[in-house]
Amino acid sequence: MNKRIKKIRKALELTQQTFANRIGSTQNIIASYESGRRNPSNAVINNICKEFNINEEWLRTGKGEMLDKENLFSLDEFLKKQNATELEIEIVKLIFSFDRETRANLISKLKAVFQPEIIDNEITATEDEPATAVLSANKEEITKTDEYSDMTVKEITEQMAVLEILLKKKQEEKLSAYSAQEDIYKNMV
Repeated sequence: MNKRIKKIRKALELTQQTFANRIGSTQNIIASYESGRRNPSNAVINNICKEFNINEEWLRTGKGEMLDKENLFSLDEFLKKQNATELEIEIVKLIFSFDRETRANLISKLKAVFQPEIIDNEITATEDEPATAVLSANKEEITKTDEYSDMTVKEITEQMAVLEILLKKKQEEKLSAYSAQEDIYKNMV
């Protein structure tokens, strides 16, 4: 089992510390599991299986597939069922390429713009209308402290266009890196 635990961690590209944090353990204990000095308890095995969607039989015996395919969630499949466009799928993937803190900040700012509190009426806006102005139903003044709250709908659209450009640039960088690797391989052969 020790080699399979290490295989899971390596496949997920996690450090022992990160792996331990995710299952409520410590780095030293994970190291002892991987070296075979210690065997995980049933509770630890269950935590590993639940946290990383691992087939328990495979973890215990090595039989079967590593992943528990019955409980496997595919973001691509989910987004396609939601009729997401290829661009929308790529934007979601781009967002998840950011670190957790950056994602949280981005989501917070998007929520402030697109999911504001609605006071009595529906929200409608023109391109040049400040996003906060559409919140002043019944002539009530709403003050937002968020730096993006004064952006116009047009400015928000421009920010989304910037995201699209960043996505295309990232795709081009990947293609360029792939081409460079292909050239190195050809030169080796």
